[in-house]
Amino acid sequence: MIKFFRHIRYNLMEQNKTGKYFKYAIGEIILVVIGILIALQVSNWNEERKQRAQIATYAKALVADLKEDIKKVKIIKRQARVSHLVLDSLTNYSRNLDIKEMTNFDLFILSIDDGYKPFSWNRASFEEIKSSGVLNYFKNDSLVNLLVKYEAFTKHMDLDYQQDIEAKLDARRLMRKVVNYNYKYDRILTIVKFDNDDSLRIKDYSNIKGFIAMKQQKIDFIDRDRAKLDEAINAYVELKSYLKVRYNAELPRLIKDAEKIIQILEDNFIKSY
Repeated sequence: MIKFFRHIRYNLMEQNKTGKYFKYAIGEIILVVIGILIALQVSNWNEERKQRAQIATYAKALVADLKEDIKKVKIIKRQARVSHLVLDSLTNYSRNLDIKEMTNFDLFILSIDDGYKPFSWNRASFEEIKSSGVLNYFKNDSLVNLLVKYEAFTKHMDLDYQQDIEAKLDARRLMRKVVNYNYKYDRILTIVKFDNDDSLRIKDYSNIKGFIAMKQQKIDFIDRDRAKLDEAINAYVELKSYLKVRYNAELPRLIKDAEKIIQILEDNFIKSY
């Protein structure tokens, strides 16, 4: 092809057709420029295609991690709801009865379920996105802001968990000055019942075989001191207030934010690829 163009130029010069030669030369330059531009455009298309593929790969990994987060948070939210209800029953029980009317077993049952499992966030894909610089490729300010806020809030929840653990251990320490926990049992049977509408309530455990067997063990208070009991109950009231914030506000917010991020990723970076 190059020899062909060179041959044309040579013939034009031989024939002393200078005007036509310059016009041809200009045309040839334009063709070369167009060829270069096309090559650059093809290269850009290939680069964009690779970039979109990379973004889609990271987006899929991030969606998988967020879906796992949602599953775990829903379990933790349920546990926090259960613990809040049990501790609410504990405070009502102690408020409405004289300590002489209380039993060690009832206080044991109503204080044994007082927390939730620690968080276990899936941060691997997001950390890789940040370290690789792919985050800049998303070109979606709303998404980037949501991701940053979500990560910050998970770290906030880690701090909240530590606060809850400290409150729980403090309450347990105080309650163990009053209540004897030295029961023989294979496992703690739940005293919470979930209804069809996802509401929950304390169920009657007085006729449940496992509870009857535990209750028959002759175990009494370590110290039937009302002041010590009230101190323990006050600590559980504080823990109860933390649990309500977790399951009623913070954990639902995390789920909502994660679902929103997933929707943006699927609509803009996965389905379109």
